Amino acid sequence: VVLMHGFGALATLGTGGVLHREAMHLRGRGVAAWAPQVDPYGTRAQRVAAWEARLHHVLEATGATRLNLIAFSSGGLDARLLARRPAWH
Repeated sequence: VVLMHGFGALATLGTGGVLHREAMHLRGRGVAAWAPQVDPYGTRAQRVAAWEARLHHVLEATGATRLNLIAFSSGGLDARLLARRPAWH
C-alpha cells in the first residue's frame, strides 16, 4: 500500500510527512505500507515523475509486482495519471 499525499504545506507536516503516522499504524497491523513524499509544489509533470520513481523504489524494495495506491487531493490526480501510463498496466 502506498499512501499518496496532496498539494501544499500539509504534505510535509510532521516527522516523515502527513501520512507517515498512518503508514506506521498499518505496518503495525501487518500491512506493507509506505508514505513517500514528493515536492507538493511541483508541477503535475514533476510530481508524477517523482511518484513514479518512488513507486518503482517500493516495488524493488518489497519484491512486489503490484501496488495499491491510496491518495487524496492532488495525490489522487497524480495517481490517476500514473494509472493511465502503459508502464503500469
